[in-house]
Amino acid sequence: MPSYTLVHRITGHRSLNNLAFSPDGKTLATSGSLRSGSAADQLCLWNLNNGGLITAIAVGDLGHPMALITSLLFVDTSRLMIGTNGGHLLDIQLKEDLARPERCIEIDLRHERTRAYGITTTAVLNITHRSRTNLFACSIGEQFIIFHSKGRHGTATIVRRVVPRNPSNEPILRLQWMRTFARYSLLAAYATRGVIIYDTASREIQVLPIQGEITSLTIHPDESVLVVSNRSHGEMILHRLSGHKTIKVLRCTSVSASAVPGNYPFLFIPDSHSSIIRGTSTGCLLIYQDAGQRVIMEQLSSDDVNLPLEPSLDGSHALSYYFDDRAERMMLASSVVGTDVLVWERRYNRSIQDAAVDAHDVPLFLRACIEYSWCLLFLCTAVIIAALHQAFLF
Repeated sequence: MPSYTLVHRITGHRSLNNLAFSPDGKTLATSGSLRSGSAADQLCLWNLNNGGLITAIAVGDLGHPMALITSLLFVDTSRLMIGTNGGHLLDIQLKEDLARPERCIEIDLRHERTRAYGITTTAVLNITHRSRTNLFACSIGEQFIIFHSKGRHGTATIVRRVVPRNPSNEPILRLQWMRTFARYSLLAAYATRGVIIYDTASREIQVLPIQGEITSLTIHPDESVLVVSNRSHGEMILHRLSGHKTIKVLRCTSVSASAVPGNYPFLFIPDSHSSIIRGTSTGCLLIYQDAGQRVIMEQLSSDDVNLPLEPSLDGSHALSYYFDDRAERMMLASSVVGTDVLVWERRYNRSIQDAAVDAHDVPLFLRACIEYSWCLLFLCTAVIIAALHQAFLF
């Protein structure tokens, strides 16, 4: 199995909040303040070929001098979205050289009902994009907002505000688009209330019966498995969305006694091993293979290349990945001690990649057949009608 190699350690931040790879894997976006500048938040773009800084865009230059960046999304190679703690979402179109903004669309998402634990909040979190569309969603407090933005064309419209019934006024921890057959839904997770699925077509809300305190969640790339971190039991619990069946319970142990998984992010990697990457308190990354079906754990730490990391309560609080199957390449980025970014790279051997059989490929293929079966039915009907028409003429 190929291993990860540390290719960059990006320094220079005074504080670091968010990470995001560009769709082509050539640029890494971070948000936070730089040591060389003011304490105000900046959007920074880094060249992953050499690890150098391309540009740093201050939020004040975009019309919000006192704002903090609370969320970050790379829409395409030259377009980003950032959310602020003041209730504004900025859709930024950059120049081709990524050096400066070409256009910035501002969306005001503030509303009197944006509350969390009974207190009014305006921080925009969890920006998510529905692929191949101009439809986005984000969360503020206990509600999530679906909006339409065309980016370069300069228009943005709020489509719908959804405020699920939430007696405890818990804020949404994670929001993500999910596709089930031909229908799109939004998946929202709360700390203790559980996870809800909102069907955007029927506007129905389904509650997943998950017990314990949720800290973060992610979805397998084929969207058949939901992963939930349950801090109260120190476990990772995998739930299959169809039938809410629990298929595996992983207890978050660590190679190092000081590397406590705890309340840190994790995500699925769409490689041949369906790996789960999880951050820890010391900044190292734990890797579980085959979505927990075969628990082979690997630990990534900068200690492997003689870059010491002092333990910190911040740990790996930001985590992102880029995967390119054609280039046989995957990259991971994780923040450590709240100020630095480690960028790891993993090269695949095509023969090894093809030889590995992913257990989720068959269900995904069957889902695609079912989804497009109406196209085949229509085509067969058209052929039969054409044949009958020709037979009638002759």
